Amino acid sequence: MIKSRKIRPVYLYFFAVLLAAALILNILYMLYYARNERKTAELERRRILSQTVYSFDRYLEEIGMIADTISLSEQSQKLLAYRMQINYMDYRKCADLISGSASVSSGIYRIDYYIRNTKTLLTSNEGVFYDLADNDCSFYEEWMDRDLKSEWDISYGSRYPSVVSPFRNGGSVTLLKQVNSITAGKKAGMLCVGISPGALAGLSDIGRNEGESLTIKNGDSVFLSAGTADPRARSMTEMSSETGLSFIYSYPQPAWTGDIFQVVLVTLLILLVFSGIFSVLVSISEKKMFYPVAELLHAFGETEKGNFDYRLDENRNDMFRDINVHYNHMAGKISELINELSDERIRRNELKFRLLQMQIKPHFLYNLFNNMIWMVEQKDYANLEMLIESTAGYYKTALNYGQKDIFLSDCMKQLEYYSTIQEIRFPDAFTTEISFDKEILNLTVPNLILQPLLENSITHALKRDGKNKMRILISGRAEKGFLILEVRDDGKGIDPDMLSDIRNELKNCSEDGKKYFALTNIENRLKNKYGDRSGLAVESEYGKWTRVTIRIPLEGEQTCTG
Repeated sequence: MIKSRKIRPVYLYFFAVLLAAALILNILYMLYYARNERKTAELERRRILSQTVYSFDRYLEEIGMIADTISLSEQSQKLLAYRMQINYMDYRKCADLISGSASVSSGIYRIDYYIRNTKTLLTSNEGVFYDLADNDCSFYEEWMDRDLKSEWDISYGSRYPSVVSPFRNGGSVTLLKQVNSITAGKKAGMLCVGISPGALAGLSDIGRNEGESLTIKNGDSVFLSAGTADPRARSMTEMSSETGLSFIYSYPQPAWTGDIFQVVLVTLLILLVFSGIFSVLVSISEKKMFYPVAELLHAFGETEKGNFDYRLDENRNDMFRDINVHYNHMAGKISELINELSDERIRRNELKFRLLQMQIKPHFLYNLFNNMIWMVEQKDYANLEMLIESTAGYYKTALNYGQKDIFLSDCMKQLEYYSTIQEIRFPDAFTTEISFDKEILNLTVPNLILQPLLENSITHALKRDGKNKMRILISGRAEKGFLILEVRDDGKGIDPDMLSDIRNELKNCSEDGKKYFALTNIENRLKNKYGDRSGLAVESEYGKWTRVTIRIPLEGEQTCTG
């Protein structure tokens, strides 16, 4: 019986998390609306800035049109065409045109018109200046040599000719425009249209409120700065696509406009609702969740201790019925798997023992010693020396320093040693020919994978009629991405029924198969190491020949592993 345990601390922890979540949700809710208010204010400020940029573009476009009218006028072009003779009435007419153009817009501060061929400066309010000195012409000449046709500048006021009053240009914004002669087709003059800062400032309401400012720049040059911005002010920038000027609008940080009492009231209401919901959930979960979970935990504890016979009650009408059914099924499966694993370990141990017996072959070694004793008695020292050398070489390659894989070059030696041993024991009974392609000798294969096939040929295929020697051919080659190893003899072959039985056993064999142990052992070793693309095939014609073929995929380099 599961004893009841108090889990109130868990509920209190959950309650605290729930309250914190409610508080955070309320704060996020308020911040969301505050953000929306700030966003609305930002959009309004962006609209005001865009309207200001538009007003400036239209005004500067109007100034540009006035400059174009002057530069293309008959009076202007007539002056540009003269070279040697000066007609003072033409200059007076052009000066009157400039003065009249300056009065068209109240924002135009003054207009200067420089004519290159006569070094003359016409002004809108100070008359005409002839034969300017070279230092007075230098500014105009340098600017006319530039590639720009027109540009807005604030530094023209500090570059006035000496014949003009130094105070009239201070602080103005000037449109500098090259004037081309229509008849000559080249640069012939320069027009300077100045605008008062007050006229520009009057185009926008930005800067009239406290903490707001408007700054207009052309690169690093400040055209206009209206109002005073707070050091902590925010700013937004918009660039005119027509003039290339940057408009920077600075404004104070928006203040919180929410009602703190409303925030507290909403927070308390949310907490109250969450508390009521939590109380109901606790009362239900105490009865419906705690005891089934505690019983399930107890069952897992029994499983941990190794008691796989413990079962949960499946006669329930809630979600825990399926959980209990699955737990009982899991416990039963675990018990079955443990029993199967125990049986499998027993079978594997038996297989390893039998495999060890097959590899060591104490009876084979015992017969070799008897042969050696007999050769000593017969004083057949030549064959004795050969037998001892082959036996030592065979067991050296068979043991292979404890490694599972062997190079084909060493495998070839192993087969030669074993064949020599058997030819000495059974003289004039068979001959062995071993031929491996040179390019595969550095590859590795599982150890003792070909020797059992050679042994089968000698043991089972030898006719022993004393008439003809049986010929055994062992070959190895690489073919279409596979390593092909073959052992073929011209012995007595395999009975068709037995051949069919062998093939069925290879197709359905398991690691502990007792029939045709050498063949099934090789097949399983190949599958485990190289997968389903590898395998062993047996072919035979009864009374004539038998061939066993091993196929190993050559994907990746074969390396010797321990």
